[in-house]
Amino acid sequence: MKKTGPLSVLVTILIIGFVVYSTYVDDIESRAMITQTISDKGGNVCKIENRDFFTGPFNFVAKGEVVYKIFYQDKNGELKEAWYRTSGKWDWKYVEN
Repeated sequence: MKKTGPLSVLVTILIIGFVVYSTYVDDIESRAMITQTISDKGGNVCKIENRDFFTGPFNFVAKGEVVYKIFYQDKNGELKEAWYRTSGKWDWKYVEN
């Protein structure tokens, strides 16, 4: 049986750390983009939910895509709902109900 050295353990830890960090950063950037989009429309974000199931208007969600359900108040104070799907920094779709 082959023993694993400290270097391979360190590399594994670094790779796992990078994956966790990049996922966290993507989530932060997506939430900031959602908040900016709603603010540009004159609204105020009340709640943002990450949706794995029940993805609203998106019938098919590919591996690596993330769907958010957004509750916000528009400029008239009315509570509304919107959906946001992203698979990266440049590929996103915003749907307002």
